[in-house]
Amino acid sequence: MADQKIIKISAPEKRAFWKLPVLFEGNGLLALEKPSHLLVSPEKQRADDPVLTKILQRDIKQGAAWNRERGYTFLDLLYTVDFEASGVVLFATDKDVFTAMRNLIGSRQVDFQFTVLSHGNSPDDEFVVDLKLAPHPTRRWMMRINRTKGKQSLTAVRIKERFRFGQLVECETQTLRPHQVRVHLQAADHPVMGDALYGGDILMLSQLKRKYRGKRTEVEKPLIDRAAIHLSKTAFEHPVSGDRIEIESPLPKDLAVALKYLRQYGR
Repeated sequence: MADQKIIKISAPEKRAFWKLPVLFEGNGLLALEKPSHLLVSPEKQRADDPVLTKILQRDIKQGAAWNRERGYTFLDLLYTVDFEASGVVLFATDKDVFTAMRNLIGSRQVDFQFTVLSHGNSPDDEFVVDLKLAPHPTRRWMMRINRTKGKQSLTAVRIKERFRFGQLVECETQTLRPHQVRVHLQAADHPVMGDALYGGDILMLSQLKRKYRGKRTEVEKPLIDRAAIHLSKTAFEHPVSGDRIEIESPLPKDLAVALKYLRQYGR
C-alpha cells in the first residue's frame, strides 16, 4: 500500500514538485501541510504560478497515484491561506461536507490559530485587534483597515516569547480574511517579520549574534525569506458527524530555524 501520509504532486510546466504531509483524512475532509510560496487558489498578480487546488483536482481527473487507493471524485478548497504563509490547508472530498463546512466557516464556528514572529515588544501579554478589513483601492493584492466599508475581522493576540528584536506570538481568529493577521499586527505596530507588504523587515543572523562573522565571499542570507506566519491549528465540530476535530501543523524548517537563533542569540 502506498504511503498514505504523503501526497506527491507536481507542476511539470514549472519543473516543480512537492511532497505534502497529510495532517488529517476522513469524514469527507483532507488536510495537508502547505509549504510557503505555493498558491492554494488563483491570484491575478501570480497568474502563471501553480495552484495547489487545481493540481489536486487535475490529478483526480487523471488518476494520479496518490488518489488510486483513495478514489476521490470530488475535492474543493474550504478556505484560502496566503501565498507566503505555511500551515494547515483544508479540503472537502464530499460535496455535502463541503457545503456544510463552508456554512460552518461562514458562521464563525471554526477556530484558526497562527504562530507568528513579529517585530516590536508589546507591553501587554494579550490583546485583541477588532478592525474591519477591505481590499486596498489601488493595490488590489493588498488589504487595509476600512472602518466603514470593511468586513468584520477580529484577531486575539497572545505573546508567547519575547526577544530583543521581536516576539513569538499566537494569533487566534474565527474569521479568515485575506492577510487578516498580517494587517492586524501591522495596525498594532507589530508587523510580521519578513512581511515586505505590511512593513516587516527581514531577520538576519548578524542582527542577533554580537560577534557575527560571515564569509567574505558570500552575501548574508536572511534567516527566513518570507512573512514569518504559519497556520498551526484549526479546530471545529464536524457539521455532519458531530466529532470534535483538531488539526495541527508543526513549524516548518525555516520558521523553526529563525526561532532557534532568536532563542540562542536574541534574548
